[in-house]
Amino acid sequence: PAFVGLAVPTPDNPDQLRVTLLRPRLEQDHYQAIFLTLADWPTLGLALREGTATALVPQGMGHQQIQRLYQQAGLEELGPLLIEPLLIRNRAIGLLLVAGKPGQSEWSAKERSLVSSLAYYLAHVLDRVHLQEQTTHAVLPLAGTEREGLEKERDDALTQRQQWEIEVETTQVRLADLEQKQ
Repeated sequence: PAFVGLAVPTPDNPDQLRVTLLRPRLEQDHYQAIFLTLADWPTLGLALREGTATALVPQGMGHQQIQRLYQQAGLEELGPLLIEPLLIRNRAIGLLLVAGKPGQSEWSAKERSLVSSLAYYLAHVLDRVHLQEQTTHAVLPLAGTEREGLEKERDDALTQRQQWEIEVETTQVRLADLEQKQ
């Protein structure tokens, strides 16, 4: 893809999205963070509120939004944009944005399925990290066995997180390989 973005509401302002963009390059990946106000991005707001995936295409639905987003990401040429909600318990906690390469007219069913699977996985990773942060920051008087049990859970969660991060990297490599083959 031209870029992959992870958009999550900012903690202090739920009407603003922090979008972390990854622009894959052969020599080195380029990360960039931008902030978007939901009122200015109706398609992103709708996908977040309703938890529905959507695709925007150049010269069609959402052309102006694609153009503005790609400009902020530093891209000049436009490809389709796939917006996939990150759902936890039927509530969107963020969005996965995948920008197609210039000249690509639309997303195949296989590509949509792959992005949907990746969004499902990322949503659960983010949820697990959030729960882990809450557990880590909670200060409770615990008995020795309770503390040991929680510490084991934490260690298991950290191990699982590391495994998931490796799987995300592997999936990103596979996605890049598929894009190159196409």
